[in-house]
Amino acid sequence: VFWTTVIVLTAIAAVVSYRLTGPPPPDKIRLATGESGGAYASFGRQYQKALERNGLKVELVPTQGSVDNLRQLIEGKVDVAFAQSGTYEEISAADEEMVVRGIAAIGLEPVWVFYRQPDVEELPSDVHLFLNRKLAIGEPNSGTNLISRKILEVNGIDDENTTLLELPMTEAAELLKSGTIDAAIFVSSYRGSVIQDLLDTDDEDLHLLGIRRHEAYTRLFPYLTPIELSEGVLDLRTNLPEETSALLAPSVL
Repeated sequence: VFWTTVIVLTAIAAVVSYRLTGPPPPDKIRLATGESGGAYASFGRQYQKALERNGLKVELVPTQGSVDNLRQLIEGKVDVAFAQSGTYEEISAADEEMVVRGIAAIGLEPVWVFYRQPDVEELPSDVHLFLNRKLAIGEPNSGTNLISRKILEVNGIDDENTTLLELPMTEAAELLKSGTIDAAIFVSSYRGSVIQDLLDTDDEDLHLLGIRRHEAYTRLFPYLTPIELSEGVLDLRTNLPEETSALLAPSVL
């Protein structure tokens, strides 16, 4: 009777404790990052090292980008994911129970627009750089693709008047450097190898586009923040970049 009572009381105490405190924390998580060569992949490796030093194993899951990350999170395929502000609203209908929660904003991720020198010297506005040309806008289900289409749409640019190519970052950068395409849009930290390579190029025909109407864009898209990329801020020794440019940036969550 004594031991039976002890076992029953112990079991009751365990159940009550579980209900009050919840299950123990996991010893392994799956983290959705992004495509190879992008900033999310780099962030993922940094978090993996830091968390594993504290006993939490991290499995990195490469993806197509923010939209793909959120979908996998909602479907339970991953436990944690990087995401770009402004992307959740595109798939929120699939998250009826509101299971996705933001932990913190870890920084800003600029929208980089690189282009090859157009044939004309003067243009009425920056968007005319893309009309009737070949423009890479990021692969499907990426935050780059989503934000690129939104920005182009408000400027009247679409698949009817411009060749929009849905390509991964690394492929788009190589085609841009070879002159196969005319421009490319990337959403990435400056730490991304693709961005650093394009900023540091010796190709005099390849340029970074400064966003002239950044205030107008931030009114249309509140999740975008105007930032200034100052001359020499990335590398004073090589004066990278060579001139100050205004950029737009969503947050990384």
